[in-house]
Amino acid sequence: MSLTRLISIVMVLIAALLLAGCNVLDEVTPPPVDPGAVHTQAAATVFAELTQTALAPVDANAVRTQVAQTVAAELTQNAPTATFTPTNTDIPTATPTPTITPAPTNTPPPPTNTPQLTPCDAAKFIADINVPDGTIIPINARFNKTWRIQNVGLCTWTRDYSLVFTSGDRMGAPNFIALNTNVRPGETIDLSVELIAPNRAGNYRGYWMLANDEGDLFGIGDKNDKPFWVLVKVAEPQTDYVYDFVFSVCEADWESDAEDDLPCPGRSGDSRGYVVPLDRPSLENGRVENEPGLLTVPNSNADGYIEGRFRNLRIRDGYRFRSGVMCAQDSRGCDVIFSVSYRISGSQRVELGAWRETFDGQYNIVDIDLSFLEGETIDLFLTVEANDSNRNNNAIWWLPHIEDVD
Repeated sequence: MSLTRLISIVMVLIAALLLAGCNVLDEVTPPPVDPGAVHTQAAATVFAELTQTALAPVDANAVRTQVAQTVAAELTQNAPTATFTPTNTDIPTATPTPTITPAPTNTPPPPTNTPQLTPCDAAKFIADINVPDGTIIPINARFNKTWRIQNVGLCTWTRDYSLVFTSGDRMGAPNFIALNTNVRPGETIDLSVELIAPNRAGNYRGYWMLANDEGDLFGIGDKNDKPFWVLVKVAEPQTDYVYDFVFSVCEADWESDAEDDLPCPGRSGDSRGYVVPLDRPSLENGRVENEPGLLTVPNSNADGYIEGRFRNLRIRDGYRFRSGVMCAQDSRGCDVIFSVSYRISGSQRVELGAWRETFDGQYNIVDIDLSFLEGETIDLFLTVEANDSNRNNNAIWWLPHIEDVD
């Protein structure tokens, strides 16, 4: 190949490369590279090399490669750092990073009370109708105990249900007593059992529950599995006294303006009047006494009264009747008259004394000498009369007794 032709080829190659470079650099930010300078320098360099090697055979491929490398190197060295001009696209406003609010701690809600399902058979104790806890009962005395119980279940108590003795002191009671009526849910029933006091003094307690028509027991309390009970103090007469009226309370005949034959012990709240022996009476001054007493409440009429007749007391010289008389604790409005009288068989009744008591924190001590009745057999009457129909006429004979002072 002739030198002239080789030079022509080189120049063509250089031009091609320059055209390609222009296409690439159309978007390059000035200062632009001067193509003329590049062409001239590259050509001079190649020409010099060719001149030095003119006598050697020329390898066309090597020449093309060398020229291309030379031009590329020159363009790389002289080209400014390429800076691309962005298109006219609005630069988006940077969205501020939202403040991260910490998630609240997952505090579990307070537990709700699981509703209690009402069972079929359930009972609620309402009141001791008579013989409240601690009632004094004489040895071997017969008495009736009555509870007021409410049906708080879903099922009706039929006559196939029964009152059942479960434990404690039986006191002569049967194992069970069938109900004498149906008791629908929400209704109450007075359940009674006849008992006999043991023949030894002491405190006695018997436990009772109900049984359904399948014999399953149920009672009172949150789970309907608790019994109700009778609690009495069986007493012997005080050896220091000739006659103990508390011990002998149910040997007397009790009556009122509304009833000629009151039960003994009586039923608390009975509008006909009632008598209840108390082991530890609470007096109107707030004091609780260790000695026993009799709670006597007249019938609720304005002229009501209650009276006990103790028969056939043989009187000797030196005998004295003694007792405290007062209103019971929490009996505001109490206004009564206590009196003691006697009657010898076949003669008129004679009053020995009378004492008015109101709820004023005070009480009287009754002390009557009975020596003038020496040798006589008398009936002695303890009477409480109401001055009005106040239902708080709760009168207490505290430790009533006959004492021999000789």
